[in-house]
Amino acid sequence: MASISRVFIGVQPTRIALRLARRVKPNGPMSVLLVILTLISAAFAAIRARIVHNVRACSSCHGYGISRCSLCSGTGAVGWEGKWSHKEPCPMCVGRRFVECTECGGHYHRPMFRHIQRTAIDVEEELEMRSKPSGVMVNVLED
Repeated sequence: MASISRVFIGVQPTRIALRLARRVKPNGPMSVLLVILTLISAAFAAIRARIVHNVRACSSCHGYGISRCSLCSGTGAVGWEGKWSHKEPCPMCVGRRFVECTECGGHYHRPMFRHIQRTAIDVEEELEMRSKPSGVMVNVLED
């Protein structure tokens, strides 16, 4: 048992690693293919990360891709009243209580890997933008 601990604690593991590195050398078309695939996957990862960071969240569904059904108000059932009153599954959401977002088409336009907290300055700017009057002028009739 003591000899095994000496192998793992002592200099032996580095010697074993060096010996294995000398035996197994990548050469031939397989190593070239491995290098090319590694470079391509790194390029795709960099491009995807850049694209994902620039996507803005959908203002309607806030990046979830779904929104509450407007017909049943998220209950999943619609009450019909006539001669008889009865409830049936909502024909718009088929009882699921939510529908695909109509703004983004359910494509989850939300930054997936960039979690940013909104600062007080961002909130103030957003409130200022909402409080500004639109470009349309309204004439008010005076009595």
